[in-house]
Amino acid sequence: MVAVLDTRRALLALLNSSAEQFLSTYGWLRGLGPQDFAPEKRESSLRDALVGPPYTPTQTVERVAELFQLAISIPKEPHRIAALNLLLSHIFQNPVTIDGTTQGSALTVDILAGTVEPRPRDLLDALALELMHSRKVVARCALCSKFFYRQWNKDRYCSPLCGDEARPRQQADWVAKDRAKKKGKQPQTKKGRKTQ
Repeated sequence: MVAVLDTRRALLALLNSSAEQFLSTYGWLRGLGPQDFAPEKRESSLRDALVGPPYTPTQTVERVAELFQLAISIPKEPHRIAALNLLLSHIFQNPVTIDGTTQGSALTVDILAGTVEPRPRDLLDALALELMHSRKVVARCALCSKFFYRQWNKDRYCSPLCGDEARPRQQADWVAKDRAKKKGKQPQTKKGRKTQ
């Protein structure tokens, strides 16, 4: 029997849980080291995630989670986007050894159909594909900071519980701002009808 991997659930587990929890549930990711994610011009915010000796399985999960979290909250700077694109291309292009067999690129090219299609070779490829497909619908909860899949564009909370807990705070903030705004203004006089 072949187990089916729910990549959406696995991506959220990678982003939200500790490395140990992820490893115990899903197993280890492909063995990685700094050479696997070494862009020529390292961005200072990525440097900590990319520099160091070969990673242990726990460190690999932590580094990949950091990079995927950064990819979800992609900034508008072109050099940071280029660095993240390079990191994802390294994931798909580097050879993978599974059960003693080395597999090349994760891209399948069909010249007759004119297509290039990514095919996951391992868990890391599957998670990277899921990230690329659902990066815009994954968000961070405004209350508890967990990552979640939004059902609607304006969803800010991961669950109704977080939304219900945040509502009184938002209302109190709005009342305080409204009172401060009214305090700073001069009292309004009613404009009546001109009489002659």
